[in-house]
Amino acid sequence: MRWSFLIGGTDRFQKNFAQLAISNTGAQLIGLLTLPVLSRLFSPSDFGVLSAFSAIYSICLSISAFRLDWMIPRAKTEKAAFQLISGGMLIVIAISLFLVVLIAVLGFVVPHVVERYSLGWLPIALLFGGAFLLFQAERVWSGTLKKVAIARVAQAVAVFLFSLLLGLILEGRKALIGGYILGLIVSFIVVVRGSSVRLRYEISRSLSNVMKILRRRHEEIFSQLGSSLVNIMLTSSPLLLLVWFFGNSSAGGYSVAFRVAVAPLGMITGAVAYSFITEVADMARARSSELLNFYRHTICKLTVIGGLSVVVALVASFLLPVLLGGGDWEMSGRFLAAVTPYLFGVIVFSPTTHLFIYGKSHWQLLLDAFTLLIVLVIYIICKFLWNSPVVAVFLSSLCMLGGYLVRHKAHLIAISAMSSRGGIPGAKL
Repeated sequence: MRWSFLIGGTDRFQKNFAQLAISNTGAQLIGLLTLPVLSRLFSPSDFGVLSAFSAIYSICLSISAFRLDWMIPRAKTEKAAFQLISGGMLIVIAISLFLVVLIAVLGFVVPHVVERYSLGWLPIALLFGGAFLLFQAERVWSGTLKKVAIARVAQAVAVFLFSLLLGLILEGRKALIGGYILGLIVSFIVVVRGSSVRLRYEISRSLSNVMKILRRRHEEIFSQLGSSLVNIMLTSSPLLLLVWFFGNSSAGGYSVAFRVAVAPLGMITGAVAYSFITEVADMARARSSELLNFYRHTICKLTVIGGLSVVVALVASFLLPVLLGGGDWEMSGRFLAAVTPYLFGVIVFSPTTHLFIYGKSHWQLLLDAFTLLIVLVIYIICKFLWNSPVVAVFLSSLCMLGGYLVRHKAHLIAISAMSSRGGIPGAKL
């Protein structure tokens, strides 16, 4: 199949895209095809608890490696890349241990929250998830994403099988969370194979490297940390605000609807994102003059694909409650229709507007923080004026699409500024 018709770009970009597109589509289809089984075994409330756990996990994950995974694709040498990986691993381990202590304290203060959302398992999820991010970034740096592609499919299969098995012996919400964590472990094992021996060698010498990185790059690191944290809080805000204002059942209906919407879109977002970062990082180091045309071309192609995908999602919104078994799942179709503006932004702009590549993390931080504030106001208004979770999701989706459009404009400015300087510096350790 000629991917150049679909997305354009270099041969390496198309190869990486093809590998990730096929694997992401397979992984999403596995999730979609198994959903009718899981929706009949677990309630919307169970899925709501899982969505809250995964949202909290995502927020913690955004700071788990001090965003050294964002610096790895820009490393100039293999030694620099592996120093970032080994240093990031030490940081992930340290933050996971800190989280153990924090959750133990929370267990005395708010024990019902810790038990309800199974937060005791959060450090394990963070340990393997943070390690996966680092090794995924190494694959991006090397431009060979086959391992990442295989890991996506393996994770989807593992989540389904372990959720079913654990559902036989555990309470519904605990079974879903257990399957989710075991899926993370499987994906880490797949992506790390081939690098573990080198990693053990590097970790033994990496403490000094960590301190050196933090001293030399502390401004960039903390800027990226802040940007990442706010961005993931923005992405997770619909789920967490639905749990807070409207309960676990509403959050569960939304999370399943979002999962269904991601299935036809998954081959685009993940595949383009990592392929795009790989290509842009290379261009930024040596061919910055080509970046603007490459970015605009990719955006135009994704706009067409995004529009078609939104139509598919709107049609699917009428079929989703039937697919899930009706009853408690009736709201899921309305959630799917309400979230389509945000999904369009996810397809077109999420894979391509990575301001950290151009050293503009603080721009993204400010834009995402302002969007997050507006989303919070929307949920408060919708709760107390209309008490409607669907209206809240729709208005916040429009707001988040607006935020993506502003980021797109900022991205164009950053590319122009970078091209005029002749490129950006790589990772200097």
